[in-house]
This record gives sequence, C-alpha cells and structure tokens, in this order.
Amino acid sequence: MFHCNSSKKDYNCFNHSQPIDIPVLNLTVTIFRPIVSDTILWYIELIAVAIINQGLSFFGLVTNIINIVVFIKLGVKDPMNISLLGMSVSDFIACFTMIATGIFFNPFFKKLDLPFDTRAVNYLYASWPHLLFVKVTVLITAFITIERCLCVVFPLKIKNIITTKRTTVIIVFIYVMQIGLVAPFYFVSFYDWIHVASRNRTIYALKFRRNRREATEPSLFLMGVFFPFCAFGLTITATIVLVARLKKTAQWRQKATSSSSPSPSSVSSSRDQMSSRDARVTRMVVLISTLYLITFLPSLIATIVMLLYHEIRVGGAERNLLGAMIFFTHILETTNASLNIFIYYNSSSNYKTMFNILFNWVEPTTNSQINNN
Repeated sequence: MFHCNSSKKDYNCFNHSQPIDIPVLNLTVTIFRPIVSDTILWYIELIAVAIINQGLSFFGLVTNIINIVVFIKLGVKDPMNISLLGMSVSDFIACFTMIATGIFFNPFFKKLDLPFDTRAVNYLYASWPHLLFVKVTVLITAFITIERCLCVVFPLKIKNIITTKRTTVIIVFIYVMQIGLVAPFYFVSFYDWIHVASRNRTIYALKFRRNRREATEPSLFLMGVFFPFCAFGLTITATIVLVARLKKTAQWRQKATSSSSPSPSSVSSSRDQMSSRDARVTRMVVLISTLYLITFLPSLIATIVMLLYHEIRVGGAERNLLGAMIFFTHILETTNASLNIFIYYNSSSNYKTMFNILFNWVEPTTNSQINNN
C-alpha cells in the first residue's frame, strides 16, 4: 500500500518504483454534417425558388389565362372542355401562389428586418393554397384520363353516362373536397405577436392550437399519400390502355387503307371523321397524362423517402434536404401547370383555331366550323 511519511519531511510522497494507473477517458465526438448545408440551401432558394420557379410561374399565369379564355370561348357544352377549363383554373391559382412563395423564400427578402415571419405568412397564404390546387390538378388529370379510357373501351355506354352536367358536378366536387381537406390546417393555426430574442423585437408569427395533430392527421394522409398515389396509379394504368388502343387503331387503319379503297358512302365518311376526332382527343389526353406522370413522379418518390426516414422532416436533422426536395418538386409542378398550352395547341384543332382567332392570326369563323374540326 502506498504511504506518504510527512513527519520525516519527505516531500517526495510518490514512490516512483510503484506505477500508478491513471484512467484516461476516450471521448469520441461525432460531428453531424447534414447532406444539404445551410449555405447550399441558401443558393437553392435563390436559384430554384427566386429565379427559375418565379419565371415558370409568371409564364404559367399567362398561358393559363389564355387557356381559360379559349375554353370559355369554345363553350362548355363539351365535357372535355369543362374538365380542361377546371384544370386551367387550378393551374392558374397554383402558379399565382407559387409566385408568392418565391417572394417569401427569396433569401434577400428574408434578410429584411420585417415585422413578421416570412415563412409563417407563406404557410397559410401561399403554401397550403398552392398544395390545394396542385392536388385539384392531379385529380382532374386522373379523371380526364380515366374518362377518355372508358370512352375508348366502352364508347357507346360511357358517352351517354359522362354528360356535361355530370362532368361539371365532378369537377366542382373535386374542388370542394380539396378545400375541405385543407380547412383543418386553418382551424388549428393563428397569427400572434411573439418576442424573438435573436432579433430583439416582437414580430407577427404563426402559432398552433393544442389539437393540431389530431385535427390534421387525416387530411395529411389523404392529401399527401392516399389521393396522390391512387391518382398516379389510375392515371398510368389508363394511359397504358390508351396508348395500346391508339397503336391498335393505327394498325387497323393502315391495314384497311392498303387492302381496300375508301367508301363513297357519306355514312362511312362521317364515321371516319368521328373516329379521327376521337383519336386526336385521345392523343391529347395521353400527352397531358404523360406530362403529369413525368413531373409528379419525383414528388411521390420524395413522399416515400420522408415516410421511411424520419430525419427528413420539418425540424428534423435533415430539414435542409427536405426543403431542397420540396423546392425541386415545386419546379416540376409549375412546369406541368405551364406547358399544357403547347399540348392543347398542337393536339386540338378547335383550340388551335380559337387561339388563332383571339390573336387575330386567322379570320373569325363560326362555331359550327370550329366544332367540325
């Protein structure tokens, strides 16, 4: 046993011949580095949100105003025109709200010493309205594709079922249903003045009520998972059927043309005209659905990733990655909302004629002439 004899004034109290074990703590410090840093997110907000998406959103505003005017001029007697008009309205509002999001998330705008939280204001006045009308577009696209698929497979039965009145009811129902799903988020949210120590001032910020989770979970599931995945699955299935029917029709016409001469009968001519018109409408619907499938697939993949990895959420360790994913999907959503005008113009002779009349590129014509195209 080690002993120190201080009475003999032996101040060397450590016996060096006997080693002493001094415990050493091995501390391993792990520094977490997110996939997307704050600096990278800053540049993403500047380039993707404030520049690219803003430009697409302004372009989408113009194109959808033109679409709305053209479809109103064409009349609402055709169920397809009603559906496309309803989708143009939702695309227009989605682009409008995205412009607001681009302003609120602009890094230079957020640096201003404003008396309110820019993200909080965007949450209720731009973010949720944008999501609402994007989901309206998704459901209308699915409805248009399914309706056209049924018309091609069961032409005699479905054309008597899908009437103008019923189509209008369905489109209105889609709008009302989505508004009802978003409403709970407004019931549990409110703005109030709070003191921010880092800014040493009181600002207008967002607060939530205690029942927020219970009130919004059903809407989150339906809007974020159920309807998007169901609509995507139904749309891709109907699109495959339409493409197969178009190929089959093209092969049949090519075979009929090479094996027999055209009949002079007026009845036969009328039938050929109607089938040709149906084929043009079907091709247009296939292009609309294909554009939707391409631009919304990354959004579904992002949803799956967020469901599997809980770090990728608001307030999570990878919240910057979540922000980058959302900004990327916003660009694709705005692209889908902005480019339909090119599909309409190149696929629909009625749309093309009315478009040219509006811009005085051709002489005005009668409605009967337009409908016969």
